[in-house]
Amino acid sequence: MDENHPAVLDYNKCFKVDGNFYMEDPLFTEDECKKICATVLENRESWYDREEGKFYTFGAAKYLDCQSVYYHRAIMSNVLLEKNFGDMYVRLYRYLSDKLNMYCTHLSGAARPGFHIFEGNHGTRTSPYHVDGQFNTLNWPEPFSNPLSFTVALALPDENSGMECIIEGKEQEMPYKVGNIYLHSGLFQHRIKDTKTISKDKPRITLQGHGGTLQFSRHVGFYF
Repeated sequence: MDENHPAVLDYNKCFKVDGNFYMEDPLFTEDECKKICATVLENRESWYDREEGKFYTFGAAKYLDCQSVYYHRAIMSNVLLEKNFGDMYVRLYRYLSDKLNMYCTHLSGAARPGFHIFEGNHGTRTSPYHVDGQFNTLNWPEPFSNPLSFTVALALPDENSGMECIIEGKEQEMPYKVGNIYLHSGLFQHRIKDTKTISKDKPRITLQGHGGTLQFSRHVGFYF
């Protein structure tokens, strides 16, 4: 986390996120995940191709879109995401509000949490380690703290799917299970665990989002 970011304040909230914060919980049933994925696939024409037919997002993504493109795409995609996944967002924010002990909802003006869709692997290239620094370039409506990220596994190509990370200098593997949400700080080094079985017939589909605690509104706003 960039402590010099002009909008970041250190103040006491209902929860605190440190750099190694990580938790896992069940959120959706397998049948619910299949229904969500079916709707994602039905809206293929609205996906953004991020890697030559191998990797797409359904929704604007701050770490992939430049500033002007991001906010334009957010306006376009938010309407479609709300129309198709309204009930999903209700469940998501109910869980997050209960878990974080603070009201959680969409971040005003930003893209709704959206989807990663992988239909091909990187070949011999390994996904790079990274931290989630999107909050540094987002137009926050007010000062914030406690950035965090989440992934919900909706469809996985095999049992080896998950996340690789480095925490306190040690490499770790965190396997994913369909229907589970993985909530973490985003501030430790992590990357998708590469698997060679990803294909159009066996895609990797996840719901992705990031958030921050807003100082004046006293809630957590989430975005993609």
